[in-house]
Amino acid sequence: TLSVKLMVARDADLPAWVFAYPIVDVSLVVAIRRWKGQPLSTADRSHLHHWMMDRFDQRSWVATPILLTIACLPMMRVADFPGARAISLFGVAALGLLALKAFLDRILPGAEAAPAAQVRREIPFMAGTASTREPSGTHRTL
Repeated sequence: TLSVKLMVARDADLPAWVFAYPIVDVSLVVAIRRWKGQPLSTADRSHLHHWMMDRFDQRSWVATPILLTIACLPMMRVADFPGARAISLFGVAALGLLALKAFLDRILPGAEAAPAAQVRREIPFMAGTASTREPSGTHRTL
């Protein structure tokens, strides 16, 4: 809250640039769930990081740096160096295009989560219980 207050004092639009990734990600999830008629409270794999992991065959060492870079570009608006505004505009455009591609990939017919996304893990302190045969967390078959 304090950082947002400081940013607003400097530039009223600054929080939108700094929080561009979460804003786009939440908007993407809401749009996909609305399109599919799913309740907003239902867990699924509609977030950008899920889509990136599916695209890169569950290789987080590839997906994570790409997403971090794209998420950081709009924040360059805060930096005070020549070209910072152009870089932040490019970042928002790249983030928007990425979200559009993820949206289309998730809503078009035949769009499914990767089979490896539904991993069944044994929870160490619950070894041998019936719950280890179910998907962990809120995962369910899509």
